[in-house]
Amino acid sequence: MEYLFGIVILLGALIFFHELGHFVVAKFCGVKVEVFSLGFGTKLIKKKIGETQYCLSLIPLGGYVKLYGEDPTEPVKTDAKHSFSKQPVSRRIAIAAAGPIFNLGFAVLIFFVMEVSGIEKVVAPYLAHVTPGSQAWELGLRPGDRIVKVNGISHIRRYDEFAAEVAQAHRKGKQVSLTAQRREEVFVTPLFTPQTETDWNMYCEKEERGVLKGVSVLTANTTVGMTDAKSWSAQKGFQNGDRVVSLNGVPIQTWSELHEYLLHIAQDSLHFKVQREAQGVAAQEMTIDMQLPPEYFLLDAAQKERFLGLHSYEFFIKQDFKEGTAGNRAGLKIWDRLTAINDKPIGHWDEFRETIQTYGKDPGSFYLTYDRGGALNKVQVFPTKTVAPHPCGGEQEMYQIGMMLDPERSYVPLKLERYQELNPFKAFFSATEKSVGMAWMIFKSVGKMLQGKVPLKAMGGPILIGKIAGDHLKQGIAPFLALLAMISINLGVLNLLPIPVLDGGHLLFFVCELIRGRPLSNKILDLANRAGMAVILGLIILVFYNDISRYWSGILSFLKKISGIA
Repeated sequence: MEYLFGIVILLGALIFFHELGHFVVAKFCGVKVEVFSLGFGTKLIKKKIGETQYCLSLIPLGGYVKLYGEDPTEPVKTDAKHSFSKQPVSRRIAIAAAGPIFNLGFAVLIFFVMEVSGIEKVVAPYLAHVTPGSQAWELGLRPGDRIVKVNGISHIRRYDEFAAEVAQAHRKGKQVSLTAQRREEVFVTPLFTPQTETDWNMYCEKEERGVLKGVSVLTANTTVGMTDAKSWSAQKGFQNGDRVVSLNGVPIQTWSELHEYLLHIAQDSLHFKVQREAQGVAAQEMTIDMQLPPEYFLLDAAQKERFLGLHSYEFFIKQDFKEGTAGNRAGLKIWDRLTAINDKPIGHWDEFRETIQTYGKDPGSFYLTYDRGGALNKVQVFPTKTVAPHPCGGEQEMYQIGMMLDPERSYVPLKLERYQELNPFKAFFSATEKSVGMAWMIFKSVGKMLQGKVPLKAMGGPILIGKIAGDHLKQGIAPFLALLAMISINLGVLNLLPIPVLDGGHLLFFVCELIRGRPLSNKILDLANRAGMAVILGLIILVFYNDISRYWSGILSFLKKISGIA
């Protein structure tokens, strides 16, 4: 029901503002408005105020404003000065363009309100993970650092701004220097050249972009695992899947914090608070006390790790591999801990997955090191190739070993911060820039679709919109408002397409009239409108087909539910 509720709110607001644009400008130009309707079909509620009848109609998939004299094929017998068809072309262009412009203005308003009110939460420019030995590590960056500036100029307030600035510098052929903050210390990294990644962009084009390798907004939490039952931690009562809440009264959130603490601690008495889950039972908090022997403090880092036997839970195999998977064929078992690929330590899940894709294309070149019972073993792995449809058309090859990620058990939630711009002029500029950028992105996407570079199956209709709207509504008001703004821009842009019966089609006719010095003939207008209606009906059928194909099982479940069928 939240999907139905979401689509009603979303479409209702968008249609209202679109038709309000036509209504306001028509009134301003002195044109009589006969009907203002939200929805099509049978009028459920109607009330006449002045010269205009306001309606709420049965089918909530659009709306309309009926202007006096808008049909050029029908003669205007009286009150010609208030007739749409008798207005100068410039006024008719203004009235036709007002709906899409109001949609764009509505998006600017939404983004402006979001920025000045601070209701949006964004991913902070915080390095949750830095892989040892990576480019970022060599620059001196460490987990917990916050990026403040890029090349000493841009003030960074969100992670995507940081990534965008690095990519932009790479496009310009510039080196990059980062200003970062670590607790109270602010420092500047040496200059570096961003590394290149190639991936598909939203226009289904292969795109190279500059990135800083070795950083991520996700990091392993304090859930721990053990491979050696004789290790100090196992003997003191730790179990696989325990999550450390605090150590000696100090709250700990990430594995990197816990790891550093254990390697550099000066006390010999450790007091852990841990959460332990049991199947079908809520997590319980308990304490584990550990006394370190004097010889522990004489060990190096690697020896301390082996002695304690505590490891991040991230790369433990948590369930048996299915028959026929690469992991099963290689003999990997539950509670093995993956440590390296081709002798290179595994740093992060994204890097792990990327490495599998790289070596999977070269059979026989993939060697996986794993820890079983406290002993390291190496095995040759032949990742399984799967072929699946690519979102941009064609097929894509993927290589897998059969291991699944468990993000809720393994990772710290993203670090989100309230984003607020108190300067109204900056907020308005940012909202306008964002809206215009999205409009251009949609125009470009339509162009790519017409060229066949973006598949038609990417299009969606009311069911997809309802699904997305419902999902965003459940996430909170800010994600829903952002979606509302995006679809408002989408509606405005699509209405500007030069298809007869859309606003863009009317604008095309008026421009032709300006050039010719007289309107197009009624015969041409009639043929064009018929063709335009056929195109619109074809698009409606296409998006409904795409929606039903995507959500057929969900639609059946919904129909059974409302009809009382078990």
